[in-house]
Amino acid sequence: MGSDPFGRAADTLTAAFTRRLTAAGHTDPTRLALELVVIARGHGWRPVEALRPPAPETGSGNGRAEYAARRAALDSRPPCACGAAVTDHQLDAGRRTGCEATGCTRYAPIPAPTSGRSA
Repeated sequence: MGSDPFGRAADTLTAAFTRRLTAAGHTDPTRLALELVVIARGHGWRPVEALRPPAPETGSGNGRAEYAARRAALDSRPPCACGAAVTDHQLDAGRRTGCEATGCTRYAPIPAPTSGRSA
């Protein structure tokens, strides 16, 4: 997509649309997926800038370390009650929602085990 800074994200969205439309049996899923991306962009869709990994830095490289720390914190969150990891759930306005793999509607972490003692 040339100089488009979000071209890669649009390509990823197109691929996701294509997979879904192929599974649904559409005759030309790639063309329809491209049209859906154009429609989504026309209505204000843009990839969330905060989800992009930081660009390589010259010097200290603190941005990469900070990104790695945030990613590790996300990866260490408990799985959902549906059995899927937190990253398998869609991110919608900063909150984890449904998971396509299991069909659950929102991320609900498995509660931490209690010791069974009563106060």
